[in-house]
Amino acid sequence: MSTTASPAWIADLRRDGFAVVKGAGPRERADAYASAALDWAESFPGLGFKRDDPATWDADHLPIHYPGGLYVGYAVAHERFAWEARQ
Repeated sequence: MSTTASPAWIADLRRDGFAVVKGAGPRERADAYASAALDWAESFPGLGFKRDDPATWDADHLPIHYPGGLYVGYAVAHERFAWEARQ
């Protein structure tokens, strides 16, 4: 076992199953991933989600998802933006 102190985000990862690591990548790249994710959400016909209209930021205007906005369907985990963000 290592005696080196773990970064603070490790505790968040263990507790919550995810961690936000500020500065892990360039802001421009993160913004591009977020924009691509919003493009994906806007692409569903008939739902009417619009990133610039807070009135559409609800379950009626988004694809079916788990609480907190977790999407496990629609193959979203294999969208290009998702793979690029993971890499």
